[in-house]
Amino acid sequence: MRFVEKEIEYANVRSLVWQGDDLIDWVGGGTRFSSDGTVVRAPVNYGGDFDAAIATSSGDVAVIFKRLGTKAVVLKDGRVLREINRSYYHADVYEYPICLWERAGSPLKIIHCPDEYNRLEIEEAISGQRLPSSRARNPPDFFHSRLSVSPSGAYLMSAGWVWHPMDVANIYRLPDSEGTMELDTPFATVDTANEVSACSWISDELVMAANAESPEIEEEEPFAGGSLGEWSIKSKKWSKLSVPDTTLGRLMPLGEDHVISFYEHPKLIRVSDGTIVNEWPHINSGKQTGSITHHIESPPPIVIDSPNLRFAVASDRRIHVISFKVD
Repeated sequence: MRFVEKEIEYANVRSLVWQGDDLIDWVGGGTRFSSDGTVVRAPVNYGGDFDAAIATSSGDVAVIFKRLGTKAVVLKDGRVLREINRSYYHADVYEYPICLWERAGSPLKIIHCPDEYNRLEIEEAISGQRLPSSRARNPPDFFHSRLSVSPSGAYLMSAGWVWHPMDVANIYRLPDSEGTMELDTPFATVDTANEVSACSWISDELVMAANAESPEIEEEEPFAGGSLGEWSIKSKKWSKLSVPDTTLGRLMPLGEDHVISFYEHPKLIRVSDGTIVNEWPHINSGKQTGSITHHIESPPPIVIDSPNLRFAVASDRRIHVISFKVD
């Protein structure tokens, strides 16, 4: 697998999202970094202590927020539309639960936890109108975090935690109409026997997942800590299990049998046997292994793009952009 690395010189980047082949720092006011290295500085200053951003595939709608805070702001073409919040409960401990849900023929949605830490809500991103839900909802005691929608928009994954604390990844069916919305009972829980520290969608059928607790794979617990594998939503079984010789952090699936792990620095790992194929030790990508991050230094801005085989990481003085070609 070949790759190309580019560097864009710029200090103090605060967030990164893709807009086509350009990168945007919305927390920094909308500074644009073109693929040729051209930088167009931010036209505004949103203030506050925001440190993360998400955006639509076209980049026209974005949300900036504080990872370990309660406040977020919705932007449309850089203009502030409205403010949103999450529950204060342990908000200073774990990553803000929020994602965007794009579906053809339907208004853009935001999925987050505006009222309670354990209660997911869906609302129209622009208007703020919430999808209706029944009054009888009784969500379990689960701290939602690191929300992501599957490629087709059929499922929602919440890579959060429960009290011990223990990292858990739950998967929910998303509604296929504008009717009553219920997201209390998981459709599936990824590997209930073990702590799952990181997950990322490969397709609507498969997720890539990692665990960092137990030193080896055992028959009774086939997905042990420090191990890596693919988990099938349909069969609820693991495949391509391996034990890479490294701690596993945030994951980015890359092709059919590779993944990028972002613990300490990016590493390209072959999933089927755990071999580290390549690594970039000069790029600091933080030490995040789960949703609880209050005890570590805040991770740097990272944006991944699995369909287009690329990622970018910001350091103090530059942005590193890595793109791949699968032979």
